[in-house]
Amino acid sequence: LLTRLKKFPESGRPLPEFPELSFREVIVSPYRFFYKVKDNNVWIVAVWHGAQLPDEPEKIG
Repeated sequence: LLTRLKKFPESGRPLPEFPELSFREVIVSPYRFFYKVKDNNVWIVAVWHGAQLPDEPEKIG
């Protein structure tokens, strides 16, 4: 996951629950990694089990 994000930081999809926000996700089953790209850095802001519904991103990152 980290190697992928280092090479391709925009490879994750926008969060389907919050498409208007700049957070993205990568799924490594059964987990969802929520992250944000800022100033050429990737910030992983949360990791959730896929069965959970995420909080609004401002609350997690």
